[in-house]
Amino acid sequence: MDNLRLLIIRDGIPNGLNHVPDELRYFPQKELVRFKLWTSQIKHLWEGVKYFDRLKYIDLRDSKSLIETPDFTGFPRLVGLCLRGCSNLVEIHPSIGQLRRLVELDLEDCQSLTNLPSMTTEMESLKILNLRRCSNLIEIHPSIGQLRGLIKLDLEDCRSLTNFPSITAEMQSLTTLNLIGCLKLRNISEFKGISKSLSEVYLVRTAIEKLPSSIDCLTALTTLNLEDCKNLKCLPSNIDSLRSLEILVLSGCSKLANLPETFWKMKCLKILYLNGRSRLEGIGFNGINSFSSLQHLTLSRTSFVSLPRSISQLSNLETLDLSHCLYLRSLLELPSTVKYINAQECYSLQPSHNGGRYDESSGRVAYTILHRYLQGLLCQKTGNETSTKRTENGLGTEFQIIIPGKVIPSWLTHRSLGNSIRIKLSPNWYNSKCMGFVFCARLDGFQRESSVYGFPGASQFGLLEFCSLQTPKKLYENRPVSVHLRAPLGERGEVSHISFGRIFGRIFGWGQILLVYLSPANFEFENGGCCDIIFEFELESNRLVHRQEEENLKVLECGVRLVYKQDVEEFNQTIAQCRSNVTA
Repeated sequence: MDNLRLLIIRDGIPNGLNHVPDELRYFPQKELVRFKLWTSQIKHLWEGVKYFDRLKYIDLRDSKSLIETPDFTGFPRLVGLCLRGCSNLVEIHPSIGQLRRLVELDLEDCQSLTNLPSMTTEMESLKILNLRRCSNLIEIHPSIGQLRGLIKLDLEDCRSLTNFPSITAEMQSLTTLNLIGCLKLRNISEFKGISKSLSEVYLVRTAIEKLPSSIDCLTALTTLNLEDCKNLKCLPSNIDSLRSLEILVLSGCSKLANLPETFWKMKCLKILYLNGRSRLEGIGFNGINSFSSLQHLTLSRTSFVSLPRSISQLSNLETLDLSHCLYLRSLLELPSTVKYINAQECYSLQPSHNGGRYDESSGRVAYTILHRYLQGLLCQKTGNETSTKRTENGLGTEFQIIIPGKVIPSWLTHRSLGNSIRIKLSPNWYNSKCMGFVFCARLDGFQRESSVYGFPGASQFGLLEFCSLQTPKKLYENRPVSVHLRAPLGERGEVSHISFGRIFGRIFGWGQILLVYLSPANFEFENGGCCDIIFEFELESNRLVHRQEEENLKVLECGVRLVYKQDVEEFNQTIAQCRSNVTA
């Protein structure tokens, strides 16, 4: 329709409109509400000002020939503007600053865009500004600090960005600032005024050397991610003023040699990543016991030979990631609150000297750690005082550890090749002395890691366990006994689930053992109502993993043991006997 002069649309076009001919003389602009023209070859829409009184949405995504936007003066009701993937767009008309009702501006993958026009105070409704992968964007106009309604500012992978303006007090709605992958960004301007809304700041893989001292203005900040900031040399001395900070990621900050004394005064910190830093041992951990709220600690890929004793005083620690600590020899000092331990590829790890030579290497390590855990749990349940306290959620008490090893520990009384095992239960097995089940899987597969929204080690694979309970009358339906091992990271909502996903979401390498303890609260049955129990393990992947990799993942062997209170007492006797044999 090269000669089209008149276009009247009554009820819409079912299959869409590929382009608007330049010769078009009439267009029903007064009635138009949504203008959607994907993957078109259009270079510009029209010349001059045209009035669209009812137009609310313009979507020109992937129109790769588009080089400029129209004059927005005639769009008083525009709410959404999507120019995502318009890779040749070089200019946005300055009149965009007059769009009072604009809520979302999507400029992702506009790779030819080098700057933005002034953002005026008239843009009071703008909530989301997406500039991801605008790879030639050099600077952001300082007027962005006037956007009172802006909630999310996303500049991820703007690799040419060298300057970023100040976050001002006028930006009273901003909650998320994403600068991940801004490789040339060396400085963050001082924050001007108190920000009571900004809660998440992502500076992953930026070139910053320090944080502004005015960071204490971010009174609502809960997440600060500085992963792989290779040039970061220090943290501000007033970092303890971040009284709401719960998540701090310092992974791969290789030049960060020291931490200020005030670092250990962050009382609200729940998740701390210190992995991938070879100088970590020189920092000193004497003050870490003041992290009374810390639940997750990642020390993977560090050069520790033994853990700092102060870690044993973390009274709320639940997850500990020590994976790839190649020189780590001992896990002697651990708080009894720890539920999840990742000691994957800790090939120097040896059992506690208190454990003697009880079993094969991996079995001794697992045995020692599990014994300490069950002993603390038993003391709590019998009312005895312990140095730490633990809480139980609706899923019951749970403990998990990944360790290097090629043999199922011999103290697991029921063992089987393959991914499933079935055990017969004696009458009245479920009584007041029953502490639950310990089960184990020996794994084989590739080693792989990933990252989700700036968090290291996010979930690619998980281990899914099923449990079948057989009664004399019927076989209960297969069901997961632990949701922690099922869903990818993004599907977990609770903090403990998220922490767990980051630790155990990797594909297990060859020669790894997963050990799990579950309390009876994880099961629903009446005493005497179950005679058999079947544990089945399956490796579950998400769509990001190639099928060939998935087929190479295997559960080679598994084992189960039913644990009673007297077993813990026998563990004590065994360890005492081993200790006497060693000292004799």
